[in-house]
Amino acid sequence: MSKPKEIVVTTKVIRHHPELSRFVTIAFADIDPWKLDSTTVVVGTINEVEMGRRSLKRWDDRKCWWIDLPGPLCKKAGIDEGDEVNLKIGLAS
Repeated sequence: MSKPKEIVVTTKVIRHHPELSRFVTIAFADIDPWKLDSTTVVVGTINEVEMGRRSLKRWDDRKCWWIDLPGPLCKKAGIDEGDEVNLKIGLAS
């Protein structure tokens, strides 16, 4: 069976502290079709706004993966902490 080209999920924007960037988490099960085991570069959209190249990082304590969302990207996408977002990601070349 081949790996899916894109993974589409709905998730929430999180921020642990006002001085830190926002981020989104993605459940292990959603990323499992790619069979990843370490940080991987992805491309995609958040609420249909291009994210550029982002690092998808594994967070074992929470059993999820996460992607950092810098301030300018959040502003461009019109999103903030607590917002539900549609994320579409694919493995970068």
